[in-house]
Amino acid sequence: MPTSLSFTSTYAGEAAAKYLAAALLASKSIDNVTVHTDIPYRQVFRKYANAAGFVNATCDFTDTGTVTVSEFYLDPKRLTWDQEICKKDVIRDWQTKTMGASLLGQSLPTDLQEMQLAYMAALAGQYVEQTIWTGDATVAGQFDGILNQFSAIDVNGTTLTAANIIAQLGLVVNAIPTAIKAYRGDDLNIYVPTSVIFLYEEAQSALGAADMFHERQATPNFRGIPLVECPGMPDNTIVAARKSNLHFGTSLVDDLNKVAMLDMEQTTLDRNVRFHMSISGDTAIGFEGEAVYYAVPAS
Repeated sequence: MPTSLSFTSTYAGEAAAKYLAAALLASKSIDNVTVHTDIPYRQVFRKYANAAGFVNATCDFTDTGTVTVSEFYLDPKRLTWDQEICKKDVIRDWQTKTMGASLLGQSLPTDLQEMQLAYMAALAGQYVEQTIWTGDATVAGQFDGILNQFSAIDVNGTTLTAANIIAQLGLVVNAIPTAIKAYRGDDLNIYVPTSVIFLYEEAQSALGAADMFHERQATPNFRGIPLVECPGMPDNTIVAARKSNLHFGTSLVDDLNKVAMLDMEQTTLDRNVRFHMSISGDTAIGFEGEAVYYAVPAS
């Protein structure tokens, strides 16, 4: 059955034959985690830990310390999205003559094709941006997100405001292991939703940084640690981690931009045009103890 197609436009002349789409979340998180591609099924990663055990020297060999080898894996879950547009539904619209005069071999209006292809790709990017954080592989159409990898909340949070954001970020930084703090300015990030970026800028402006945040955009950081904006993160959530410790696996990143289109009139003679996307994804945290998860506990 073709995808439901609803037109709410009014004829306004040929020059008005452009489609406007709703704003979509930018897919920024993939650029700020470690991405692994070309995973057809599963990729296993070895984790190595060695606890030093220095003792006073003697003439004997003294075995001390502990070597631990473990593993984690990325198992990208394949997801598909199919849509179908019936050309008869489009004929009823004011763009009919752009499809051709003949009743056979008509095609979708070019700008509708372009919008459908571009918007499906953009929606896929938005979906991955959200799912990479909040996804749950037990739910149909989702893969496991980063937040689902944490076994527990490290810092009990609250509703974030401009009045408390600095103090709450301080709690997150205080919870970061000292050895990991040494990576600030290099590999360590504080991942925050878009709402936190604006709250932090408001708080900084109140402290006298109005020129920096009102007249031009500054790169936000807290105590030397970059604040990375992740539009897919839920409000009142913060994660502090090294980029190299957060992993996203997929078949090909390019799959997120590929939409297949097939006019069925060329094969089965029906009047439908089909659109298809296939993507895959999974996330993992290498060492959970090196990351900090801030969230409001469930009531």
